[in-house]
Amino acid sequence: MPPKKRPVVKIPVSPIAILEPAGYYSGDSAVKRHRALASAMKIAEYKDIIFRLNAVAIRLKNTQPKLVKNIRSDVKWMQKTYRSG
Repeated sequence: MPPKKRPVVKIPVSPIAILEPAGYYSGDSAVKRHRALASAMKIAEYKDIIFRLNAVAIRLKNTQPKLVKNIRSDVKWMQKTYRSG
């Protein structure tokens, strides 16, 4: 029997650029990234930023693991700083 094809899972991401206009680059220092994420919160909602960071991390996980480590730490920082509850 041939292996079953896995369905393609599409991550819902806002089509509007959120991170780039705020000056976010995952290779920058933590302070610079956190400032950019704080300014991104003025542009978009928390949920949209987290979705975008997660989508970028999933896309880069096999090719640029060092950047993904930074992105994952930024997600944790966002959760600690901005999550309500």
